[in-house]
Amino acid sequence: MAPGTVTRVTACCDGRYKHRAVFVSHESSHGCPLVWVRLDRIPEQVTAMADEQFDRLASFREFIQKAEAGAAIPPVAESDLKILHQVCVDMAKRYSGKDGVVSLDVMARACSRDANLPAVWLRHKELRLMARHGLLAAWQHGTALDEVVFHVAATVPMRGVSFDREEFVKRLRSATVPQIPG
Repeated sequence: MAPGTVTRVTACCDGRYKHRAVFVSHESSHGCPLVWVRLDRIPEQVTAMADEQFDRLASFREFIQKAEAGAAIPPVAESDLKILHQVCVDMAKRYSGKDGVVSLDVMARACSRDANLPAVWLRHKELRLMARHGLLAAWQHGTALDEVVFHVAATVPMRGVSFDREEFVKRLRSATVPQIPG
């Protein structure tokens, strides 16, 4: 590689200030890697992407803080829960069954444009915990969950960061009880 050649450009912000920076790494004239921060001449696309990511992260953090304080969590679209579930299943397959962290950017790309990402994430987190503890065994087939599970998870009232698990299972059972013609 020629001395002074840029090898990587990354947009970042430490979250405390509303500024943007670009870290640029390259090799010096004698081959040692150098890293410096440039605050000028940031490509417009990088700045726009960094702004969007920063705003999404700030909004997510704010939502979670309110949820931790006991705020009501709004209902979400079943389809967003299903797609996030599939992303997590695919990730676990790819990484030998290990649960990985799904980034906010991956969630934003996977879910619908108007999805409330922190609400989808909180509801899905509860689904995964319930599945791990065997509470969804009657509605779970391998990694797949019955449609009714996503419907109840998307709509059951939720306050704070956890479902009322007993209420969740009660609603799940009542939604799947076969109707006897009268």
